[in-house]
Amino acid sequence: MSELVRGQNVPLEASTVVFSVAGGTSELDLVGLVVGPDLRTRHSDGVVFYNQPQTAGVRLEGHHIEVDLGTLPPDAIVLCAVSGDAEARLASGLTAELDAVPDESRYSFPLHPLHGETALLCFELYQRSGRWRVRALGQGYQGGLAALLTAHGVEVDDAPDVSPRAPADPVPVAPQTGDGHLPPALVTLGSDYGAAVARAHVVFEDAARSAAGYVQAEGFAMDRLDRELGDLLADPAQRNSPAADRARAAAQQRCDDLVTSARSRFDADSAVLMAELAALDPQLPAAMASWASPAWNRANSPSVGGLRIGELFAPERGDLRLPFCVPTPIARPLWVLDAGDPVLPVVTSLVLRLVVAARVPFPGMRNSSTGGQVLIDVFDLTGSLAPMTEMLMPMLTAPAVTAPESVADRLSVLESSIDLTQMALQAREVDDIDTRVVVIADLPFGWDVAALARLVRIADRGSELGWAFVFAGSLDDSDNDPLVSTIADRTMMIPVTDEARAHDPWVGLPWSVAAERIDPTGTQARQIVATLSSDQPRSGANPNA
Repeated sequence: MSELVRGQNVPLEASTVVFSVAGGTSELDLVGLVVGPDLRTRHSDGVVFYNQPQTAGVRLEGHHIEVDLGTLPPDAIVLCAVSGDAEARLASGLTAELDAVPDESRYSFPLHPLHGETALLCFELYQRSGRWRVRALGQGYQGGLAALLTAHGVEVDDAPDVSPRAPADPVPVAPQTGDGHLPPALVTLGSDYGAAVARAHVVFEDAARSAAGYVQAEGFAMDRLDRELGDLLADPAQRNSPAADRARAAAQQRCDDLVTSARSRFDADSAVLMAELAALDPQLPAAMASWASPAWNRANSPSVGGLRIGELFAPERGDLRLPFCVPTPIARPLWVLDAGDPVLPVVTSLVLRLVVAARVPFPGMRNSSTGGQVLIDVFDLTGSLAPMTEMLMPMLTAPAVTAPESVADRLSVLESSIDLTQMALQAREVDDIDTRVVVIADLPFGWDVAALARLVRIADRGSELGWAFVFAGSLDDSDNDPLVSTIADRTMMIPVTDEARAHDPWVGLPWSVAAERIDPTGTQARQIVATLSSDQPRSGANPNA
């Protein structure tokens, strides 16, 4: 039996699979959900559980669920889950198992309900390029079977409070009009994007592993060719003979055939993945979506999940481009590294996305909270961010700091805001708190040693409150400044250059990185600011705003 880890996926050669859960002492209920590409059921018949033991292709038989892959619709996905009592968490020591028939392959996945989950998604059965695969999931729900079903589009009696997600049939993203105006939203966007975000991470991982498979196949083919040619050259008597020429040609053909076959599979996978990404884009929260997504028509909705900072691509591997997202809240400042290309549109993109991503309740606040205000402070001593500052005017906490002598006063405001917010939290006197996005251009120009030292402390303390910091500038002239080096060491660098590279977190494959950009003087950016500024909540603790 092969043991899978969370997120791992493997191909299935079987026509039928059997799902079960072993271990534990309490009574468990097995659940099968037949869903579409958006992970939502098309109708109530798509659920198999103790009250409805059968649907097309999926059947509950005692303590296991049998899935006949050949009878499922072409775009169907089957989610295999386990649930217990809604009032009692699942016990540790459970193992999800999947037995394949007729090839007799078996897979296990240890379940670790660490946060009081009463229902868990165990496996996902899905198709990629016409072949079935299984993925280990491990996503949990604290409301039992009702919460799990509701999260996937099933209406149940006495359902828990789960906000609606995107509709079952995703609509392709509409293009922008010629003047940059965003068309009306083509999909109904909910405030709980959990399923779409989870699906997006699945697609990102699949793309990375598919690319790695192609790279490994190509490398294997070239290594084999080198070995075979080396063996032919090792015999001086035969290296120039007609037989050696035929052997070299045959070795080259084997190499070309393997590379061509691997590339064909990768291109087919890429086409499917690009279609999935296009369908997912309208369902993602705005901070993770492309600028063409209708999510930006609802930019004032909560946007949990992550922050899109760019795209990953590899021209030598085709047209596939992956959104480069990092989890939110971001625990350290972002530094847009000036490496020759204009940083203004990159900083503007980060600021707008951070503002959207910050519009969520602070951890530990009451459930009914919608989050406080998002306050913006800009330090721009060189004027390089003036177009962005002008665009953000309706949302700025105060006018941008443009003179070195004004830096200390604004830092005092930030320090006071942190102190008052922390005191309010300790006294439990607020329903939620305001967060801040602090933007500093051309750091460290115009900043003396004392100001830089204060900035280090403010960034450390503010990050604990969910504040976001965006620095921009070049480090070339300041490499020897210990305070600047300290700040740089604590940031996530975003180089703005054609040479930027990153490695994906799943297989470590190198990708080129293109940072997200938006023109601060364009119509779309101004419409987003108008949307955000028209609906700022007023319930947070707002000291020194």
